[in-house]
Amino acid sequence: MASLEADVEVLAAQDLDRLTDAAVADQVLVLRRLVDRLEGQRLQRVAAVDARGAAGAELGQEFGSTAGWLRRRLRLGSAAASSAVRTARALFRGPLTQTARALCDGELSATHAAVVAHGTHQLPNHVTAEAEPIVVEAAGRLDPPRLRRVLGHLQLVADPDSADHARDSRQLRRGLWLAPTWDQMVAVNGLLEPEAGQILLVALEPLARPHSADDSRSGGQRTADALTELARRALEGGQLPQTGGARPQLTVTVDLDSLVGPHGLGGEAGEAGPLDPETCRGWPVTAQ
Repeated sequence: MASLEADVEVLAAQDLDRLTDAAVADQVLVLRRLVDRLEGQRLQRVAAVDARGAAGAELGQEFGSTAGWLRRRLRLGSAAASSAVRTARALFRGPLTQTARALCDGELSATHAAVVAHGTHQLPNHVTAEAEPIVVEAAGRLDPPRLRRVLGHLQLVADPDSADHARDSRQLRRGLWLAPTWDQMVAVNGLLEPEAGQILLVALEPLARPHSADDSRSGGQRTADALTELARRALEGGQLPQTGGARPQLTVTVDLDSLVGPHGLGGEAGEAGPLDPETCRGWPVTAQ
């Protein structure tokens, strides 16, 4: 470990300005492969700690679970810690031996390995072992989202009843929740079924692109703006179902002083709270 840390220090000391464009680009690719290989070694050791019940041994303490130890010591989220343990078990204590070898050799990314481990988690070990050569070959050609679809098809073929149950479970879990916050924003949270999620992603993608090279919005901000734009276009398009005999529309009532003046609050829109005058000026309003 000391030698590995020394190598990282040497790498960190490099002056990138002295490297050619080709050298910098090549280092990005080489480092990605090395990071994946190191992740393979890390997961192998997570599997060993899990098998020995050694979580917390470095402190002379006992933890209730390997995932709990990872959460505490590495400040990981619950989902990330559980995912690491599940992947480690499947690769180094389960049927995915070829996947483990490909990861440690740098032929497979850590993300792909996790997708394989999670996608085969519900399958019997003998089915996973038989399908693994095909899955590893596919992982070498496909990005993680497409690999998930391949594994979903494998699940459907291998265990149709389980696939139907999973589909029904996803349908029951779907939902979208909107709630006003204390500072008059609207919090959005929810789950969509796979097909619905893909429809939304495809619709948002062209609207969420940067406007130009000077667009300083974050990815999350662009997505939020894209969702707003999508809803605005739907309202203006006149294709929405009628409500009470009239097309859905937004009416904002605001006193004239607040609308015209430089300060003060505007009207109200549902439960979203008061709106500022600049926001009101962008909408059709009825001044009173």
